[in-house]
Amino acid sequence: MLKSLHSPSVEYATRNGGTPAGGEAPSPSNRASAGSNPRVSHRSRRDGHRGGVEYEAGSTSTECERGTGVKALVVYESLWGNTAAVARAVAEGIGPEAACLSTAKATVAELEGAELIVAGAPVLGFKLPTDQMRDGIRKRPGKAPAPPDLSHPSLRSWLAELPAGHGRGAAFDTQVKGPFGKAAPEILDLLEKAGYAPATGPIGFIVTGRYGPLKDGELERARAWGVDLARAGR
Repeated sequence: MLKSLHSPSVEYATRNGGTPAGGEAPSPSNRASAGSNPRVSHRSRRDGHRGGVEYEAGSTSTECERGTGVKALVVYESLWGNTAAVARAVAEGIGPEAACLSTAKATVAELEGAELIVAGAPVLGFKLPTDQMRDGIRKRPGKAPAPPDLSHPSLRSWLAELPAGHGRGAAFDTQVKGPFGKAAPEILDLLEKAGYAPATGPIGFIVTGRYGPLKDGELERARAWGVDLARAGR
């Protein structure tokens, strides 16, 4: 179903089966290029995390549109905007040849010609979100600052339908700092199984509270990581 790619997505959740949450908000498309400043707000300065819960902070717009001659594609799953914000920053760092798209928009057609796929998601229940976790968020959204955006598929389901390809892959996640699990290593492994050799090791970006926001400096760090990815591919 990579034709228009899957269904809803998610974000951070509680340990031991607690209420999951996190992700992206609906958004108009916005091209990502070096030095651009995407028109998306997704920060909501909220509370700290408790009990290993990792969430994202809410906002409204998250898509980065692809331009012509795109050689890199940054694909993300996001509920309250933090992962989407990191994805845009990474695409900006890679440069005008990169585009960032949610899992709903990253179709087979968009993948054509991509030499590098960068994929990112939040940590949910100590790992890459599952569709069962997404159902939990749908039923029990908790006291989020805004409703979670479940209109795009989980990255896990997107990767399960990723056609075999050739090129490089890179992975990131958004997480609360601490022993609360990671998603990026599994993402990188799934990309490699699809034929995309690791361009670098997995990386995590820190959210400061239950629904975010991102820790100060994380977007700059994401941008710098994108620059490094672009240089490694030249």
